[in-house]
Amino acid sequence: MVTRALALPDAEHEQFANPPLKVMLGQVRFPAILKIADPSGLASFQDDIREEYSEYAVEQQLNLALGPEGMSSAAEAKNYRFSTADGAWSVILNPMFLTLEASVATKYSNYDEFRQRFAHVWDVVLRRLEPTKLAQQGLRYIDFFDWPDVAPHDWGRYINPHLLGLLGIDDLVSNVQHTLTDTRLEITSEIALAFKYGLVRSGPENALGFLMDTDCVTQVPREDVSVEAVLNRFDAFHEEIHVLFHWAVTSEAKERFRVGTSSD
Repeated sequence: MVTRALALPDAEHEQFANPPLKVMLGQVRFPAILKIADPSGLASFQDDIREEYSEYAVEQQLNLALGPEGMSSAAEAKNYRFSTADGAWSVILNPMFLTLEASVATKYSNYDEFRQRFAHVWDVVLRRLEPTKLAQQGLRYIDFFDWPDVAPHDWGRYINPHLLGLLGIDDLVSNVQHTLTDTRLEITSEIALAFKYGLVRSGPENALGFLMDTDCVTQVPREDVSVEAVLNRFDAFHEEIHVLFHWAVTSEAKERFRVGTSSD
């Protein structure tokens, strides 16, 4: 049983048929492991995960630096992406981090599957790449309610009134085109939760909808890099995100998650 810090009501763990989740990922960062920058050094890592993550691609990551003369290009880094054949799950490896990403548009079952997959991949990292400590660990969920039948004045049916801001003001709601709140919560002295929410446009069709972007993270260095320790931290993060999400939406919203986007 994971002990929670947020003083919010307990919420049942339920797998919705049509959740608003768009992106889900977990990441651990570690001091640079130089052999990851050399594809030949990744051969044994790939061998151990190839049966599940058969697709391979190299991605360029541009790092920017802000100096007296403005923004400039600092360096380029390569990310190595290993994906399942259907693109549903991807392992992204960089000399300084490992990310497990769910492609929600293709398939996302539940946190338990994420947990099982991360356990397997992190075990391979420990055996093949041998990180000695963790610099950071985080779990992030991005939910976007892109419901075309919901007008700005209707969001009060689906979103906790404490999160509505000007969307909850009758005299102004029809004028709101964009509103985004960026909040940081202290979970413990070592764990923070970044919570962004509001009415925004997003996605390939630039749809107007309600965003909830929740990122639970610790930046305290950890010497214990074991699978068990890493998963225990993810479990704690997930519980905080879970209760916050259920507090943030109404029972009417949950009914839509259960049956789809129809307003019937």
